[in-house]
Amino acid sequence: MSMREKVVSGSKIPQRVCYERVAHVTIVLRLPNTIAECERTGAVALLTLLRLWSSWCHHSAERVEFRSSPKRVKVLLPLWWDPRHRNRSRTMNHQDPYPEQRMAFKRPFFLVIFFIFIFHSHMTNAQVDVTNTTLGNGLRFLTKDSTFYVQFRLRIQPNFTGTYVDATNSFQEDWSIRRCRAKLDGWVFSPKLVYKLEYDLAGNYIRDAVIKWNFAGQFHLWFGQAKLPGNIQRITSSQTMQLVDRSIMNTQLNLDREMGVQLHHSLLLGNMPLHWALAYSQGDGIRDRGRSTGGEFTARVEAFPLGTFTNNGRTTETDMERERTPKILIGLAYDHNANGFQDRGSWGTVLTETRSLQAFFADITFKYRGIYFLGEYGHKEATDGSPSVFDSAGIRTGAFRTGYGYNLQGGYLFKNNWELAGRYSAFEPEKETGRTPLTESTFGISKYVSGHNLKVQLDFSLLTEQYRPDAYRSRLQVELAF
Repeated sequence: MSMREKVVSGSKIPQRVCYERVAHVTIVLRLPNTIAECERTGAVALLTLLRLWSSWCHHSAERVEFRSSPKRVKVLLPLWWDPRHRNRSRTMNHQDPYPEQRMAFKRPFFLVIFFIFIFHSHMTNAQVDVTNTTLGNGLRFLTKDSTFYVQFRLRIQPNFTGTYVDATNSFQEDWSIRRCRAKLDGWVFSPKLVYKLEYDLAGNYIRDAVIKWNFAGQFHLWFGQAKLPGNIQRITSSQTMQLVDRSIMNTQLNLDREMGVQLHHSLLLGNMPLHWALAYSQGDGIRDRGRSTGGEFTARVEAFPLGTFTNNGRTTETDMERERTPKILIGLAYDHNANGFQDRGSWGTVLTETRSLQAFFADITFKYRGIYFLGEYGHKEATDGSPSVFDSAGIRTGAFRTGYGYNLQGGYLFKNNWELAGRYSAFEPEKETGRTPLTESTFGISKYVSGHNLKVQLDFSLLTEQYRPDAYRSRLQVELAF
C-alpha cells in the first residue's frame, strides 16, 4: 500500500488517500516506415486507444506513460486499475471483495481491447479464418507454422426480471446484464494441448483458466480452474439453456468451479459409449481460497445406450440438431468436500464452522426430432455433524444447504425455430437447517435466430416457498454470442 496526494476538483487542497500498488506492463511499438504500413498494422488505432485509456486514468492512481522516439513508442501501462479511483478515494479499511483475483484485469473494457490487439499483432504472421467463420465462432487465428491456434469470443445476456407478489400487491423489476464474458481458447504446439480462459466482464473475475492435455488415446488431463463434473445442468453452459436460467434444484445443490486437477476418459463398453471424469480440487471455490483445511473429490460417469449425441449435444439443452434417432444420456455423479466453510460447500455464504459435505446426483437427457427432456435428482448431506451452525448461546447463526431436490423439464423445437418449454423443479431442505421447501413452475417460449448464439427467451414462473406468499415471475432475455 502506498500513500499519495490527490488534488480535490475545484481546489488545491491535497487529500491523503490510500491506493493499492499498481503493476505495469511495458509495450514497445516499432513504427513502420510508411503511413500505409502503419495503418495496416493497426499502430495508429492502438496508439489512439492507449491515449484514450490514459485520459480515462486521469484521476486514477497511475497513468499511462508514453516515451516516444522517431521509430519506437514505449508505453508503461497500468495492468489493474480499479475504476473506483476515478470517482472517490479508497479508505484504509476497504477490503477487496476478490482478494485472490488481483491477477485479473479490473477494467473490462481494457481487457477486451488488450485481447483484440494481442490478436492484431499476430495477424501479419497468422492465417485468419474468414470463409468458415459463423456467428458464435468468434475471431480465429492460426500461425503459419501451425504451432499456435487461438479463438476469441464474446457473449452478453441483457435481462429483465419482474416479480409480482399477490399477497402484498407489490411488483419489483430488475434490469441487468445477467452475463457478459470474454473467452479465449485454442491449442499450443499441437491440438492435443488445449487451453481455455473465460473472464467475467460483469463480475470482474476469472471463471475458467485451464490447460487440457490429451496425453494418450482418449485420456485428457486437466489442470487449472474449471467446472467440476457434477450434475448435467451445471456442466451445461448458461449460453445453451432451454429456459432463461437454471433450475431451483441446481441453485441450491450444484457444484461450482474449482482449482485442481481432472482426468477425463471416453471408451466403448461393447457398443455403448461411456465417459467418466475424476477431479481433485481445493474445495474453496474460486473467490475464497486458502481457508479450507480439506480437499474436494468429484466423480462422474455417463452412459449413452443409444449412441452419442450429434455435435457434442450432451452439453446443450434443446434438440438443435433434431436427432434422427432417439438419443439418451444417463449420468451419475458423486462429490465429497472435506471441511467446507461456505453454505453450499465451495460457494455461497461463509459460515463460522466447517462441515464435510457429500452430494449425489443422477440425471437423464433425451433428444429426438426436436423433442428434448431433462430429469435431474440431487441430494446433499453433512457427514460430520448437524448442518446447522450455532453460537455459544445456542442460537442458530447459519446452516449448510443440505436436503434433496429434483428438476423435470422439456420442450419441443418447431421447424421454424420457435420452442415451447416447461419446467417443474423443487428443493426440500433438511428440517435441521431451518429452511423451507421451494418449488418452481415455469413455462417458456424461445426464438432461435442463430441457434444458441442469437436467441430471444421469455418465461413465466410461479415460485412458492412454505409459510411465504406465492410470487409470479416473468423474465425476458436476449443471448448474443459472437
